[in-house]
Amino acid sequence: MNKQAVIHIIDSLGAEIFEERFGVGSHSIRNYRTTGIFPASLFDGVEELCREKGIPCPRDAFGWKKPAKKIGAPLECFKAAEG
Repeated sequence: MNKQAVIHIIDSLGAEIFEERFGVGSHSIRNYRTTGIFPASLFDGVEELCREKGIPCPRDAFGWKKPAKKIGAPLECFKAAEG
């Protein structure tokens, strides 16, 4: 979460660009400001706009999915099934 960056990006680009380019409403924009996080789905578009304007666009301003801690069943499950 990077609340200052999110607010800076919205203020610098203007809320209208989010409404026009991404189809989000004022409620969503207020939510981004409050939570300090953009949805990851906006990253490519926001990063492009920021690059054009020379505005920093840190990755931690976006809500990325965290990798699963555990993938698949534990090895013991397979050993028990072989039995």
